[in-house]
Amino acid sequence: MKHSWMILLSVLGLASLDAHAQTWPTKPLKAIVPVAAGSLVDIVPRIVFEQLAVQLGQSITVENRPGAGATIGSGLVAKANPDGYTILVNSSAHAIAPSLFANLSYDPARDFAAVAPWAARRSSW
Repeated sequence: MKHSWMILLSVLGLASLDAHAQTWPTKPLKAIVPVAAGSLVDIVPRIVFEQLAVQLGQSITVENRPGAGATIGSGLVAKANPDGYTILVNSSAHAIAPSLFANLSYDPARDFAAVAPWAARRSSW
């Protein structure tokens, strides 16, 4: 009986320890833009990432990887380590790629996690 109380007190003591969340980010981030530099899909994220880097306290490097209807850059991100340090800036090309390319090296629905919308379409014009 004495041991069961000790075990119970030990478990309760462990349960009361503060849980410490991992800090993120602990290293620079990389953003892949799968279109040519200078387009709207390239410019808007650069403006946002400039401010986001300040808020996060980490640099964000933007790499343009255009080609093949934006599938080259998207494929690079799909193969990247899924640790949250590689970001894909996509456009509508990301959603229509499966209907245009029969042999994509990635699945847009399965291989990516949405983080934030860049823009929203107004429903009333």
